[in-house]
Amino acid sequence: KPSDAEAGGEEEPSKEKEEAEGKGKGVFISDINYKGVKKGSESDEYVEVTNDSKATVDISGYSVVDINHHGTVKETVGTTFVFPTPTELTPGKTVKVYTNEIHKESGGFTFKSGSAIWNNKGGKGVLMNRAGTEISQFVYISQKQLQTDIANTKTQLKKAKTERQEKNREWRKWRDLNALPMTTREEKIERREIRAKLKIAAKEFTLASKVVTDLKKALKALEGQLEQMKKLGSSCSKMEIHSSDFSDDDSDIESQRCAGEDINVSDISDSESES
Repeated sequence: KPSDAEAGGEEEPSKEKEEAEGKGKGVFISDINYKGVKKGSESDEYVEVTNDSKATVDISGYSVVDINHHGTVKETVGTTFVFPTPTELTPGKTVKVYTNEIHKESGGFTFKSGSAIWNNKGGKGVLMNRAGTEISQFVYISQKQLQTDIANTKTQLKKAKTERQEKNREWRKWRDLNALPMTTREEKIERREIRAKLKIAAKEFTLASKVVTDLKKALKALEGQLEQMKKLGSSCSKMEIHSSDFSDDDSDIESQRCAGEDINVSDISDSESES
């Protein structure tokens, strides 16, 4: 029997094709109600998942993960909810996954957790497809916690600047020794040792400088969030992030990258400041 395409008719879209059209750009976490009114368990907390694509998406096996993530605090993975089979989101449809309540009008999904899931100070919800690939994340933080994180980051920055100054002085010491004229055999042996220590000092100074730079970026991002929050008159900052917004050069809002890289002594000039 000829297919619809061979017969000149339109090919019937498969569920896989529909999912591909909606994946990443259409299915995302649209909100997190992190502060429930039910005391203690906060069972009425919920995470909201929306499909704003033009195709129906089968989200069976997709998972929502609670991640503690605020300021410069290291991420910790918490509770996970997996959508049962079958679960489909039609275009424009939104479902909610409650901490420990069932509301059939919004999907009837629940983590079945006897205690609160979403940290009231700040956190992150992550949506992953069946392959375990992150396709959406939703970050939020309270103003009070944001102010605390700003203060902590400033303290870390001050300490990092002191560390950088010490590494800078160490590097300059070995650089100046390396510049001295050395002609005898003993002096040439000593120069090799000096150059080895100079290379180590240069690397440590560069890494310390990277820490300072990254902390400055983190502080600027946190202060920017706080300023925007105050302008909006809000007590909480929320941000939706779609997988289509990700690139290799992007980092999470508030994240720090302090990767060490090998450097040459010549990469550091006399103009490097200790301030």
